[in-house]
Amino acid sequence: MRPDGNPFWNVASIATAWVAFFGLAFLHFRGTLVLLELPVVQVTFLSFCVFLGVNVALALRVYERLRERLPPQRLLWLLPLGDFTLCFLVLFLIVGMPSWFGRHDFWKDLTGIPPTPFTRLVTTSFILSGFQMVYLFVCLARRFLADLPSMRLSGVDTMTSLACSIGFVAVPLVVIFGRVVLPQNVSYVRGWISLGFSQYPQEAMEHFRRVVEDYPDSDLADSSLFRMSRIEIDVLGHPANGEAMLVRLIDRYPCSPIIDDALFNLGELYLRSPARPELAIATFRKLLGSFPGSYLSERASLGLAKALLQKGKDKEALAAIRDLEQMGARRFVVGEEPDGEIWVCRFEAMVDNVLGKNCRLKDYDRESVRLIREPDRSRRTPAPPPERRPTIDRSRDGRRGGRGDI
Repeated sequence: MRPDGNPFWNVASIATAWVAFFGLAFLHFRGTLVLLELPVVQVTFLSFCVFLGVNVALALRVYERLRERLPPQRLLWLLPLGDFTLCFLVLFLIVGMPSWFGRHDFWKDLTGIPPTPFTRLVTTSFILSGFQMVYLFVCLARRFLADLPSMRLSGVDTMTSLACSIGFVAVPLVVIFGRVVLPQNVSYVRGWISLGFSQYPQEAMEHFRRVVEDYPDSDLADSSLFRMSRIEIDVLGHPANGEAMLVRLIDRYPCSPIIDDALFNLGELYLRSPARPELAIATFRKLLGSFPGSYLSERASLGLAKALLQKGKDKEALAAIRDLEQMGARRFVVGEEPDGEIWVCRFEAMVDNVLGKNCRLKDYDRESVRLIREPDRSRRTPAPPPERRPTIDRSRDGRRGGRGDI
């Protein structure tokens, strides 16, 4: 047996570095690199890269152990296929298992990441698995070709192994392609491209509308309707149309995993001009009551406090902030713009933005309601200085004394 020139952990570290480099480049390309500011994403990303790197080292170790017992050309496609299956099975079980028990929002609420960024992270995980499979195949092929002169290969066996190697790569691609080319998926993807890359909101609206009207029972109909509402409100400047779409989404798809997103956006819309704080209060309370563990619970509590302040209910606004402090707010808040741009903000900064920069959760007491209502004193018109009274000259040389005011 040819000795392995690279120790196990050396191979694993090199593979991990390649996978991590490709993952960072792909996250940058998808506009989700900012999510690495979240500690949970940092740990998950690093752990998954290490998992993939260790799998490469294990597969190479198995190749060295079995190359004398099994035909190496057979191992050339068996090992990547087994690794491919293992990685996808782990991802599928981790991501999909909560949905089997009706918890479609489990990971979204646990991590505090909105649906679109979370979907991009899951997509990145599958892309990394595919990249790791290709990397493993290249490493195995290098070792196979290095040992090729000393092997006795059967032409039939070689062609069979080559066909199987091509087949196990082609079959998943065909399955994925067959899923992607469904007309509703094509329209949805074209809508995203028109909105995020081409910056054509009207064209994006047409693609999303085609999904909603032609395929109302598809898995993407509720998301398409939600995207249409965001475009109407934030891009085209038609809040009335956006409000109607959000109400339609809530009424038509009550079991949608983005109902909490729709309620939050509807509440935020009620806070804008013309302000309708009573509707905002009812909407935010519905969100907090129906989805207490939602990733939007912190922002909904702040929106509720802001609406209560608009109605002059200072004590109730203070109680909402108290409840938010007791339930333990997340350190970071993640949001997304209508065009798919993602932002990450510290929760303290979000509180400052909603209630005023002089407010802090731990500084609230029963006498701080006035501070909440008028948080930023620097923007108020300063009062004129008091008129100075004449001073008495107490010095012999005629200079004014520093403490001569009466």
